Amino acid sequence: MSEAKAMRALQAVQKEAGQVRFLALLSNVLAVLLAFQSQFFTISNFSFLAFHQVAAPVAVLATFLQRGAKVAVVATVVAFLADIILFATSLISVLRCFYPNQASENCPDKLVQGSWLVVYSAQHVLITWYEIMSLLRYDAALKTQLEVWETRLEDAKDADSKKRLVETTKRLSDERAAGVERRLSLFAFLPTVFFWVFCEPLALGWFAVLAGSRFLRDFFAVWYSHRMHRGTDRQKQFFAVLTSSVSGLFLTTSLVAWLYAEELADASDLSWDVLLDGATSAFADPFSWTVDGVNSILKARPEPFFLLFGYIEALVLANKNKPLR
Repeated sequence: MSEAKAMRALQAVQKEAGQVRFLALLSNVLAVLLAFQSQFFTISNFSFLAFHQVAAPVAVLATFLQRGAKVAVVATVVAFLADIILFATSLISVLRCFYPNQASENCPDKLVQGSWLVVYSAQHVLITWYEIMSLLRYDAALKTQLEVWETRLEDAKDADSKKRLVETTKRLSDERAAGVERRLSLFAFLPTVFFWVFCEPLALGWFAVLAGSRFLRDFFAVWYSHRMHRGTDRQKQFFAVLTSSVSGLFLTTSLVAWLYAEELADASDLSWDVLLDGATSAFADPFSWTVDGVNSILKARPEPFFLLFGYIEALVLANKNKPLR
C-alpha cells in the first residue's frame, strides 16, 4: 500500500512538473516572438515581457531540482505583475485616442501597435496566472511526496529495512535521472549542429570550440544512460561522479565562452553600466541581425547558444542532485 501511495505521489509531481514546464516554455516563446516584432514597434514598454525570459528558466529549473518552487513562484508573480502593467499602459494608450482632448497625432500608430500589445499582454496575463497556479500545485505535490516518503521510512520495521528502502529508491532515482539526462542530450544535438553551421566557432577561440564539442559529451551521456543500470554499485557511483564532473566542466566552459563572446571576460572593464547594457541590449533590439540581408542571417551570434548549453548542463546537474524521495 505504501508503494502505491509513493507511486501516486510521484505521478502527481511529474504531472504538475510537466504542466509547469509547458506553460513556462509557452510564455517564454511568446515573449521571444514579441521581441522579434519589436523591430516593427515604436512603443518601448513591450520590454516588460522580458521578465518571462528570467522567470520561465527559473520555473523549469525548479522542476528539475525539485526544490525552490517558492522562488519560482516569486519570479513568476513578478512577471505576472509586469504583464498587468503592460496590459494597463497599452490599454490606456489606446483608450486616450478615443477622447479628442487627449488624442495625439500618432494615434493611428498607437491604435494599431497598442491594440496588438493589449492582446499580447492579455494572453500573457492568462498564461502566467495558470503558471502560478501550476507552481503552487507543484509545491503542494512535493510536500505530499515528502510526507509519503517520511511515512514509509517510519513504517520500516528495522534499520536493514530502511537501508534497503533507501538503496532501492536511490537506484530507481538514478535510473530516472539517467533517462532525463539522455533526453536532454538528445535535445542538445540540433542546437549544436546549428552552432557549428552558423556561428563559425573556429573563428571565435578555443573556449567556443570546447563549448561546441558537446557532441562528444552528449554521445557519452546517451551511452552511459543505457548502461548505468547494468554495472555494480561502485561502477554506478564512478559514472555518477564522472558525469557530474563533465557537466560541471561544460557548464563552466559555456559560461566562460559567453563572457568572451560578450567581451566581458576582462574584469578590469566590468562596471554596472556594462552589465546593464549587456542585460538590456538583447531586449532592446534582439533581432537586429535579420535586417542586414541573407548573409547576416546565415551568420548568427554565438551568445544564445552558449547560454543554452550552460542552461542544459544546469538542468542536468539539478536533476542529479534532486532530493531522494
